[in-house]
Amino acid sequence: MIRTLLTILTITFFTTPVMAEEGTADGKGIYCATAPTLGWWFEAGLVTPYSVSKFKIQTGDSSRYYEPDWHTLNLGKHSRTLDRRTLLLKNENDSSTYRCILVNSFEELTQKIQDQIDAAKAKNKI
Repeated sequence: MIRTLLTILTITFFTTPVMAEEGTADGKGIYCATAPTLGWWFEAGLVTPYSVSKFKIQTGDSSRYYEPDWHTLNLGKHSRTLDRRTLLLKNENDSSTYRCILVNSFEELTQKIQDQIDAAKAKNKI
């Protein structure tokens, strides 16, 4: 019984998405396929949003991100919070929530956004 419980807890711990190790999100990002802002990149204490306009990747204004506790990131002036355990991004203005995935390189983030742009272009050709 105890061995089974420990196994379940261990599996749960290792399969739960965690944004960053050792308390920093720097050098990582999130991709949120269904959100208006598709991606967020964390670097040097700043978070930069990425969206799409006219089939091109657009960069928004960077702002400081804050870590009010070990499992939450506050995306500064963007009025968003990210639960680092579940990777749910919440818009504080309208309470909308988006599921995101962790990306470990800036190239991976921009490629995922570009793939979404390419899919939209292909769909419009039909």
